[in-house]
Amino acid sequence: MKRVFVARDPAEARIVRGLLEGSGIVAEIRDESQFAIHPPDENRPNQAIWIRDEDAQKALTILAEYLRMGLEHGYRQDGHW
Repeated sequence: MKRVFVARDPAEARIVRGLLEGSGIVAEIRDESQFAIHPPDENRPNQAIWIRDEDAQKALTILAEYLRMGLEHGYRQDGHW
């Protein structure tokens, strides 16, 4: 298994998992239970998306497009529009 993405919050983790699964990649969200105890923190990974090693290249291509589209549509990396 390989970690390919760390989301800012549970909603983004589910969106990313859906993008990957829609492309035939089995994706698993880990550390989701942390949000019940701790609020999101920039210094701590929040929601990690893990996939099978053999799907890494395809997943990274999909994630690069996801990130590119977010930046093109005004979403800044600090989480604000």
